[in-house]
Amino acid sequence: MWRVNPYMIGSVENLNLATAKAARVQHAEINIEPRLRQFVKQLNASLVRTYDPSFELAFASPVPEDGDAKLKEAQAGVNKWWTIDKVREQYGDAPLPDNLGGHVYIANNNAPLSAIAEPAAPAPAAGKSLKYKQVSANDFPGLYDDIDMVDGDNLGCIMLNTETIKVTKFVEDGQADLLPPVDDHERGAVAERSAHVTLLFGLLENGNVWKEKVDALLDDWERDSVTIKDVTALDLGESYAIVGLIKKTPELTDGHERLTLLPHIQTFSEYKPHITMAYVEHDEAVAEKWVNALRAEYKGATLKTTGIDYGDKPDEATKSLFSLNGEKKN
Repeated sequence: MWRVNPYMIGSVENLNLATAKAARVQHAEINIEPRLRQFVKQLNASLVRTYDPSFELAFASPVPEDGDAKLKEAQAGVNKWWTIDKVREQYGDAPLPDNLGGHVYIANNNAPLSAIAEPAAPAPAAGKSLKYKQVSANDFPGLYDDIDMVDGDNLGCIMLNTETIKVTKFVEDGQADLLPPVDDHERGAVAERSAHVTLLFGLLENGNVWKEKVDALLDDWERDSVTIKDVTALDLGESYAIVGLIKKTPELTDGHERLTLLPHIQTFSEYKPHITMAYVEHDEAVAEKWVNALRAEYKGATLKTTGIDYGDKPDEATKSLFSLNGEKKN
């Protein structure tokens, strides 16, 4: 008489959990949803449209979701035709941070496709500094000596300033390892006083002289933060530079490539953004101590940016700040 499954009126003979669940779904599909649809249709026709034809009532289906089928579909699709974030969205969960769930992972040590297509450099062994080296003009002394248009000692540098960071307090006896300034060269814990990421080194003119041109190129370019992907040590011959390697994002690359429209020379084989943290004595054990301490503290850390640095003004260029691979801030 009521057009319902016997389970719905308490007749539970020959019944198990599966048939009980099926009965609830059937009841919602056959009895509740059609009546609800008809009721809402009548309200729209007789009440809502006479009030405002642009409005329309709708309803949420009372038919319960098949959780088991949804789970099986998610398990079958994730990392095949769906990303992790897509599956999380279906369950009302937020995406994973830093777009970690935005990739499809396959069974190659669970590496993202981007890393398989372009493998990353191997991770350093425990307790060892990452060996970081690229070909630079500093490897070829006198390279620009007979080129009149290039003054290798006065190339312009455009930098992205960041918030300063504490470094010495995280290293045991760190203060004793720092190098003092010499010949007006700033050294020591430089990131505690002024921190920046190089956007472009090698301008044929001081950045302040070309400030209007730099501002025009970066007019609609914005970068609110940068991320330290690792910490390493660079052997400068008489000292070690402790540097944070910055995650090379499309935004940073865009800023760098915009600036290459200005006359410049490429003094490094590849643009690798970095932030110089400190200069320490030329002792491999000391360098490894600093790298291990700061890697534990800052690997994966995000730093807020504070603006563009055009370098020292020409009439104030009395000191140089050596950064990665001998780069100079003039």
